[in-house]
Amino acid sequence: MTLGHSNWDLASFFETDEAFQKSRDQLLADAKQALVNLQNLPALTVKTAEYWANWTLTLETLHAKSEIVEMYVYCRHADDVRDEKYAQALARFSEITAVAQKNEAQFQIVLASADDESFEALLSLDQMKGLAHPLQRRREAGSKKMSPELEALAADLAPTGLKAWGRLYSTIAGSLTFDLARNGKTEKLPMALRNSMLSNPDADIRADTLQNANLEFARLEEVFAAALNAISGQRLALYKRRGISHFLDQALFDAGITSETLDAMMAAIKDAYELPREFLRRKAQLLGKKQLGFQDLAAPMPSNGTKTPPITWDLAGERIVKAFHTSYHALGEFAETAIKEKWIESEIREGKSPGGFCGPMGKQSRIFMTYNGTLNDIQTLAHELGHAFHNEIMKDIRQFNREYPMTLAETASTFAETLFTDALLSDPNSSDLERLKVLDTRLKNQVAFILDTPMRFIFERSFYEERKNGPVSVSRIKELMLNAQRETFGDALNSEELDPYFWASKLHFYITEVSFYNFPYSFGYLFSMGIYAQRERLGDKFEAAYEELLRATGAGKAEKIALDIMGIDLTSKAFWAEAIESTRADLTMFKAILAQNEQTEP
Repeated sequence: MTLGHSNWDLASFFETDEAFQKSRDQLLADAKQALVNLQNLPALTVKTAEYWANWTLTLETLHAKSEIVEMYVYCRHADDVRDEKYAQALARFSEITAVAQKNEAQFQIVLASADDESFEALLSLDQMKGLAHPLQRRREAGSKKMSPELEALAADLAPTGLKAWGRLYSTIAGSLTFDLARNGKTEKLPMALRNSMLSNPDADIRADTLQNANLEFARLEEVFAAALNAISGQRLALYKRRGISHFLDQALFDAGITSETLDAMMAAIKDAYELPREFLRRKAQLLGKKQLGFQDLAAPMPSNGTKTPPITWDLAGERIVKAFHTSYHALGEFAETAIKEKWIESEIREGKSPGGFCGPMGKQSRIFMTYNGTLNDIQTLAHELGHAFHNEIMKDIRQFNREYPMTLAETASTFAETLFTDALLSDPNSSDLERLKVLDTRLKNQVAFILDTPMRFIFERSFYEERKNGPVSVSRIKELMLNAQRETFGDALNSEELDPYFWASKLHFYITEVSFYNFPYSFGYLFSMGIYAQRERLGDKFEAAYEELLRATGAGKAEKIALDIMGIDLTSKAFWAEAIESTRADLTMFKAILAQNEQTEP
């Protein structure tokens, strides 16, 4: 059977390399000219507000053009990290990023320096209609900036400092392979297949995958530790200079939430650790193990001798479209369009960057993944289509209001995943075995967002605490990683089968644009569960309210948006506890089906 795949269409953006280079060079020239114009403008006052409004429109236009150029080169690089041409193009884009950072930093300082009357005069102009929130955020950010000269220096150093370390990690990690013995022979597999192999039904393959992949990460552990220390060290140095008192303050600002919201969510999660742990213990029994190992977290349900063939790419698309149509017609139609028009890259091949992502590119999106025919891969596709649907809903909104924080970005993607699995679960044609597999997938999500993601947060928080005192050694990084895994997973995992190199294998720790690329996933999952629970209450009004929420994600603080549109108080621990409790039904159903089948066995 041919698995099939999709190769994305990028030529619709730039037909040739020359066309791309021309747009990139023009973008750089325009960004530099905008900086010159900014530096020649008078101070922001009531009388000069018109000049600043016109410059703001220029900046907004640059953001829109940059989104397409940047995502294009990022997509080309992810296609094949060994391609030096696009590795260099990605590095060169850092020049544009550096100028953009100067524009942003100096604009933020101007907004922060202006008095209230002058700032309000700017907001009152017709050109600025609807931009109160993004400009207020810039004003707030400007209050935590160094002098324009120092901010310009930081921007100049970023391409060869912070961002260079991130590129180094991506290039090396994307080019790695690991050995895996299958069918009597040893294969060299691209690291992009690591996660798919960890969801293999064969326990030996899962164990060998983690062990052999980690041998590669161990071989380069000093390099990855140097990258992690350099990225975090530069951030901490800049935070100190900018007067940011705690490393989480910037992450919270980037996420668009308050510390009260984060604390409420994490407290509710900590109280609920036992819920996903109970599933892991039951799963261990099904797999014939006393305890699961870290390599077993994505293990599928046991087949009981029935070999499950991989799901073809075409069938995966059909199942997602049908599931979406069942409960959200507009999402189903959108998924059809994205698949038909080749917005998705899914082929298995060496050189591809590991992981998956969805990026907005003007009026469209592009989705990147490696499809290996598993249910987990279909979930990934549903997740990324959720991101793309969010972008679709916002495509006609002005650029500054399309730039939403990651916390709210994950809401639509997790919501789409839930719709997909819920439709499969409620399908009357599904057998008990199929329902168990669907529930298993949903419960693994529960594990991911209530145990695994908080584990990453705990690790990164403890790492930053120690990084304040100097570089953290490889041995200590591994110790912090294991401590975090023991804290969240408890006795649900075998303490001898944890993953000390998770910090080296996870791209999220090396993303240079934002820090703490973890807790927003738990936020998105639980917020989605909380929103999902509103469907029955709102009835026919739900879809309109949901899409209003998505449209508003770049135009207000998360707490205000949730309260105004959905009546949800994000600072309340009770909301998060109720969202978690709403997922208990999956475990209850899972255990009931197992018990029923055990009773009917001869």
